Amino acid sequence: EHGELDHNIVGDDLMVRVALSEFVFSTSQVVASIGDGWASTILAGQQASSRAAAQLQVVNFSEISAEDARPVANFVTPDRQLVDAVIHVEVIAGSVFANPGDEVASVRFIARDQHGNEVSVRVDAPTLSTWGKGDARPVHSYGADIPTTGLTDGDRITVQAEITDHIGNVRVSAPNGSVPANPTAFTDQLYLLDTNGSFGKAFAYVDSAVATGSGVVSADPALAAATPFPTIAAAMIATQVYNQQNFGRANLDNGEIRLKAGTHVWVDGALTAQQASTDDVWLTITRDPAATIAEVRLTGAVDGRNTQGIADDIKIEGLTIDRAPMGSSLGTIFRGQSGDSLWLHDIVFEGCNQRTVSFQVPDIWVTQSDFNDTSRALTTFGSDINMFRIRGIEADAGAGNIVNGHLLVGSDLHTLVVRYPVTPKTPNASGSVVAYNAISSSTSTQLLGLWGVQDVAVIGNVFNATAGPSSAVSISADGATTDISNIIFHNNTVLNERMNIGYNDVAGENHSKTLISLKWNDIFQLNTKHDVFSSDADNTGAWSVLYGVGFESNIIQTNPAGSRVSFGFAYDGIGASGDGSTQPGPQEDQAPEIRSDAAAQISENQTAVMTVMVTDPDPDTTIVYGISGGADAALFTIDALTGALAFRSAPDFEAPADANGNNVYEVVILASDGALTSTQELAVTVTNVNDIRPVISSNGGAANAVISIPENVTLVTTVTATDPDAQSGSTITYAITGGADAALFTIDSKTGVL
Repeated sequence: EHGELDHNIVGDDLMVRVALSEFVFSTSQVVASIGDGWASTILAGQQASSRAAAQLQVVNFSEISAEDARPVANFVTPDRQLVDAVIHVEVIAGSVFANPGDEVASVRFIARDQHGNEVSVRVDAPTLSTWGKGDARPVHSYGADIPTTGLTDGDRITVQAEITDHIGNVRVSAPNGSVPANPTAFTDQLYLLDTNGSFGKAFAYVDSAVATGSGVVSADPALAAATPFPTIAAAMIATQVYNQQNFGRANLDNGEIRLKAGTHVWVDGALTAQQASTDDVWLTITRDPAATIAEVRLTGAVDGRNTQGIADDIKIEGLTIDRAPMGSSLGTIFRGQSGDSLWLHDIVFEGCNQRTVSFQVPDIWVTQSDFNDTSRALTTFGSDINMFRIRGIEADAGAGNIVNGHLLVGSDLHTLVVRYPVTPKTPNASGSVVAYNAISSSTSTQLLGLWGVQDVAVIGNVFNATAGPSSAVSISADGATTDISNIIFHNNTVLNERMNIGYNDVAGENHSKTLISLKWNDIFQLNTKHDVFSSDADNTGAWSVLYGVGFESNIIQTNPAGSRVSFGFAYDGIGASGDGSTQPGPQEDQAPEIRSDAAAQISENQTAVMTVMVTDPDPDTTIVYGISGGADAALFTIDALTGALAFRSAPDFEAPADANGNNVYEVVILASDGALTSTQELAVTVTNVNDIRPVISSNGGAANAVISIPENVTLVTTVTATDPDAQSGSTITYAITGGADAALFTIDSKTGVL
């Protein structure tokens, strides 16, 4: 759309390179027009005569398919819960084909039981999430309450999400556990339907003031509260025994361990085989409802480490976690084994220093928790973590890192680095969703670093770097040595520092950078440059990024004095040696673009044709519309301010007035911004309507006819008629409408036999 970028003549060939404003795929068809005035040229095997227009159709020139640009999505509500009347689910989705405020066309949730029954709900637009007690930042998600009516009580329910983008690409969540090699798999969610409470629940209490003794596990929380256990580990073991004896399941599913006021020590590795879970329902460890969150504290094991596994599927909720008394800089509070899961909800972290709030559990949720009284919380997470999902937290963690964090949503993070992975420039973050967060830092540190990524959505965030020098956001830049594809960066704000994207400025192999979509962002400075290998014709590297392919409506604040909007312009780049910010030069005035169709169709007997649609890349311009030519220009008028095109008088299909007499009227419309003008040849087809009465032609065709027939016969005549509007698709039918003897006659409505 933005014209010729490079051309040269090699022998008899004119070689042209053009950057389009949007992506093209292996199935795309691009038509290039060669205007009048060129010498005789052979293009794609077609001979074009001298000084005549020629067209070259280019097909199958891209290795990228439209399916490569599939939506990026993930669930943002934890599963593995008991449900009854409804199942509440939410998804955040992004797409390179997004519309403003509407990333995808629809999300359909399908809930299926183990007997083949299913219920589905479709959501067509995102809404403000109301999940839980509230997120630190507002979250807009595709959410639904799925009714469970028609599903079998007691069954495990699988919820699948089907994402459809605005061009028809579909992304479906994978069966749970079907793709274990992909750490960020968008997989189905699992629930257990228990509408009548038959699954059963066990309560146990823990009182750290009790030195020894055996507590009581009961379905009645009051009975359990009267006889508490001395440790969390003892309560876990007893809950497993209770579940086996009363519900026939040798696990901790749906148990609830309540901690009384005091400081409790987390388990020390004494639990092993009894943690096996069969129904994937959380064991909840929470505070006694009679205590406040500040009164129940959880610390690590006595030696500062937890060396063995935790119980599978544990939810820890409503507690204060205080690591300071342990004094260790290397301890890991939560360590798990293969298959373990942990959910921390509504947690307050206090006094956690160095690497004291460290997680090594394969599957983690941290939701709506407070890390504000810490010095280095969330510092390092083990390489064995498959999924680390964060939603709605607040954190003032100094110089901390969140790594392997494949979902970061609705959080308010200060002086905190979000980096995937710890060691940059290697693949790790594919499939990640970073959405609706505020991430800031007063130190010279990077706020978001993504390297070696495919299928990543960064949506609706604010990145505020108040101290430099450093890039606030880096997406596969500064020596990134892996391919990147399908990167969605929409509706973000990057303040005070630059954003680096899509280049490798160190020695090594060049890698492709495709399907990078930057739309509706406000970015302080946007920095990219040629790969160091750009001299190699086979290694185009950052070429599409350099020309802004897939970039739309971004405000780029290139200097304090002004700003600009990007529409696929070419960045100057900064060379391979420096790391400063790109300063694009002044952009030339661009002509307005007529975006309405070049063909229109209206019915006869009306004047309104269409309203011409125009966009202008140049801000603060006024578009003026006009008619500049066409064989039938004199028959049209256009409103200079609104672009409303109309016939001066209503056309008649039966009496065509166009130059060719074929009811296709030709006119050339123009749009001007005061400096530059664009034109479009428009063909308006007038269609027939049924506006003329049919004419009876039988028996002389007059208004009256006299027919004589012999007695004892019924056939009188066959009425025939013609219709001038036959092309409108009308059908003649016959009927008797009156006459003194009408009741004595009958007529065939289709054949006219009287």
